[in-house]
Amino acid sequence: MVAAELFPLGIRGFALGVATLLNRTTSGLVALTFLSLTDALTPAVTYYCFAAVAAVACLFIRSHVRQRS
Repeated sequence: MVAAELFPLGIRGFALGVATLLNRTTSGLVALTFLSLTDALTPAVTYYCFAAVAAVACLFIRSHVRQRS
């Protein structure tokens, strides 16, 4: 529900479409790179790399999405 509330009503449909596209693209990149990264590294290192990217994304979202009371 956060994505639907982030954008102004005038561009909400377009912006949600772009957000969905970016979400699907990111998911596809993870699916495409996971097996090759697991072969090149160990499975544990691969998970740690993806966890580090997720942690950075969480910090970015935390700093840019503000809660209104």
